[in-house]
Amino acid sequence: MSLPEPRPIYVLHGSDAFVKQTCRQEIVSQLIGQADPQLCVSTLDGQEILDDQDDGIAKALDEVRTLPFLAPRRVMVIRDADSFVSAARETLEKFLDKPPSGGSLVLEVLSWPSNTKLYKKVASAGVAINCDSPDPAKLPAMLKQWAAKEGKKLSADAADLLAGMVGPDVASLKNELEKLIDFSAGRQELTAKDVQALVTSTAAAKDFALTNALTRQNAAEALKILQQEMTARGEEFRLIGQLRWHLQKVLRAHEMIARGVQARQALRDCRIFYGADDFLALLRRRNMQSVQNDFRRLLRCDMAMKSGTDPRAAMQDLVIALCS
Repeated sequence: MSLPEPRPIYVLHGSDAFVKQTCRQEIVSQLIGQADPQLCVSTLDGQEILDDQDDGIAKALDEVRTLPFLAPRRVMVIRDADSFVSAARETLEKFLDKPPSGGSLVLEVLSWPSNTKLYKKVASAGVAINCDSPDPAKLPAMLKQWAAKEGKKLSADAADLLAGMVGPDVASLKNELEKLIDFSAGRQELTAKDVQALVTSTAAAKDFALTNALTRQNAAEALKILQQEMTARGEEFRLIGQLRWHLQKVLRAHEMIARGVQARQALRDCRIFYGADDFLALLRRRNMQSVQNDFRRLLRCDMAMKSGTDPRAAMQDLVIALCS
């Protein structure tokens, strides 16, 4: 990650702790260079600051304004900062009106609503980085980029298989790719056979549990998973992205079969390696017209949630319809 010139504030928002950690480390490294972090980097918990009876908010921001010692910049990292941001919103706005020349504030939050004055000020004066788990549809391309940085070529089949087996868990994907790179030794290309030999499937159990339940048309299981997954605001849009990706795969497979491609070949061309038998059964149960109607249901659900409909109720109705 290449950042612009140092900014007074960085906001890392989203639900993936590993992505946040990686971004935080890169930001701090670029801000302080070779300086000793113990001399110029402080880390506090958001609630810890609020619990300080001696005006913890002012003390934290004063520390950011303090000139750095033996370092190009002073950095204050505030983790779990949602409550801190809510309590200190006006103070942070004033902080950005007259930002320090030698200090940066790094906030780690789950949500970062775009309808606030602070959001607009950060967009102008600082940097906000989305640290949610990546879109499943983008995982193969991301994996190929990672491999290329290590001087390796990850084949398209290998990238799709690895993404499907592990899911959008960035830490696990990194670990599995490192295993593949070590295993490949002097070979430049990493293949699907390498993935099959080394990678343990974890996506079925967790990351793609909802789409797997929909593939099996198991409404009870899908509703149970939905309840487990929707624990924070914004999760509904991550889940609807997964459902859109799932329906795109189903529709593309139908279109290929309609053109005369053999079913198993169509699945391979659509990069469907995990649960192929369940997927074929889904294609037999749900024809192309049904899948097109499913897309319309998904779009209506997405629009309804963005217009104020209760997300949990809307997603439950969608899941039931997709399994009917």
